[in-house]
Amino acid sequence: MEIFIFLESIIKMYPVLTVFVSSFFSEELIVFLAILSGKGMINFWIVFFTSIFGLLCFDFLCFLIGRSRFGDYVWKRFLSKYHKDVAGVNKKRTFFYFLITKFIYGTRLISLFYYGIRKLSYRRFFVYDFVSLVFWACILLPAGWLAGKGFDMLLNFTKGAEKLFAFVLITFILIYVIHRMAVRMLKKG
Repeated sequence: MEIFIFLESIIKMYPVLTVFVSSFFSEELIVFLAILSGKGMINFWIVFFTSIFGLLCFDFLCFLIGRSRFGDYVWKRFLSKYHKDVAGVNKKRTFFYFLITKFIYGTRLISLFYYGIRKLSYRRFFVYDFVSLVFWACILLPAGWLAGKGFDMLLNFTKGAEKLFAFVLITFILIYVIHRMAVRMLKKG
């Protein structure tokens, strides 16, 4: 019990430092801090802006490690045989992959290291990473804050809304399939 009191006092005394250091460990800690902000233990905006800055610093560090001699060594020694498997990742949809890896557990560090190895420009890296981190923070941190607030009403809404979302998704899929079939039939005939 004393450890929780100690951690609470650290968070209240040094909120910016706590969020910044937490961003070097995992995104889950940042979401947990957003939950604590919903409970009133820490300011939400401190969590929001400091986590973006901290995650950007950590991502840049991983990117630099990928661009170093160590990254070249790892590429030549272990990863060059997979070059054909991931060659398309870097060419057309770099931003899309940056964005997706923020949400899929375990892929963020690998992608940062990979783009460092592939010598993505610093400017493109910064822009892609910053925009994807802001997008990540705009989705997950308010969700954590709401979880901390304990909005039962929001949970009840999402339970009813999931049927609507499923209906809309199925409708879009059906429209897409019908469109593809029509295009194929028109090309044949």
